[in-house]
Amino acid sequence: YARCFMMLILRMVPTFVNVAAFVSYPLMYGDANPAVIFTAMAYLGLISMPLSMLPLGFAAGAQTLASMRRVGEFMLLPERIVQTTPSRRRRPNKPAGRLE
Repeated sequence: YARCFMMLILRMVPTFVNVAAFVSYPLMYGDANPAVIFTAMAYLGLISMPLSMLPLGFAAGAQTLASMRRVGEFMLLPERIVQTTPSRRRRPNKPAGRLE
């Protein structure tokens, strides 16, 4: 569900920013002429893709930190001493792989 929510934000934030900009500009400065509107649309279009990638960057950074912590904990574990046992020898008169 978290990934779906992040994708929803990724798709909807640029639209909400455009709507908020076009609603707030006439309220603050009066009438908006087409030159201002199209310039603002161009600038918001330029920054929409980098801004929409921020949630993915934050998620990748969090995953990287978690992975680095796990690897660090693993590397700090004491070494295990492996004790080997002598292998059993096959009897020469029985072929390998046959069960009786």
